Amino acid sequence: MKSLNEIIGQAKLTKVGTIIARYILDHTTEACFMTSTELADTLDVSEASIIRFSRSIGFSGYMDFQKYLHKYYLNTLTKSPDPISDPTKHFAESKENHSPEVYFGMEELKLADANLKSIFSLNEKELFNQTLQTILNAENIYIFSCPSNTDLGNRLYYLLKLVLPNVYTAGINPGTAIDHLCDISENDCLISICLPHYSKSDLSALYFANDMKAKNIVITDLYNKHLPILKELADIVLRVDIGNGSFFPVLTGAFFLIELLADSISRKVDDHKVTERLERIERYTSYI
Repeated sequence: MKSLNEIIGQAKLTKVGTIIARYILDHTTEACFMTSTELADTLDVSEASIIRFSRSIGFSGYMDFQKYLHKYYLNTLTKSPDPISDPTKHFAESKENHSPEVYFGMEELKLADANLKSIFSLNEKELFNQTLQTILNAENIYIFSCPSNTDLGNRLYYLLKLVLPNVYTAGINPGTAIDHLCDISENDCLISICLPHYSKSDLSALYFANDMKAKNIVITDLYNKHLPILKELADIVLRVDIGNGSFFPVLTGAFFLIELLADSISRKVDDHKVTERLERIERYTSYI
């Protein structure tokens, strides 16, 4: 796949075309989800200029160019040299300005404390209640987590499955996320855990659920540089601080958020149905 720089660099552009090209090169993530009208308004040019620009660089029109932008962004997602994806660099940075002595985890305790507090500072109560209602209104609930987030995905699945019958996993079991999401519909919701290692599979699952008009709920971290694209794809984005100054991400807050969601949902569901469900489980597991 040709790079965006290569495609634009080979084209003969007008003055207006150069303005459009420069904006797209500098704001590729945002441009992925802008209509031709929105892009034209942002740059104060005509919509016809946007279409002419798309054709001048080899596409049939702006929609064709936008499809390329989506694929290009997905292909470059896992190649970004940030601290999370470059463990050697991140390890060196995490040791800077830190004493080699360990004071019985006091520094880690501070990070965990900040982790927990970030749940409430980054997510308003109204957003949290909206999340609960979206999950409760869904006919089916799908949970997606890439391999690095398997523990979080499994925990959320286990807790929700105790109180809700219509919970499924995508990304935890063998096969691709799309294999498990193939039946998702506009009446369902997808909960994606996108932290702290991001992958193309995260966006693939979100794109698919978005195209199927399902509700998208994303749990991600404060430092996710792909937040703009997540906000475009998701109906709800819940954020948590994972402690960027530490080599190992602090997931205390993420686990707390998951347990808080599950506990809050357990208080809103039909008591009789949950009791029957738990008694049925207990009947066959109490002697194990």
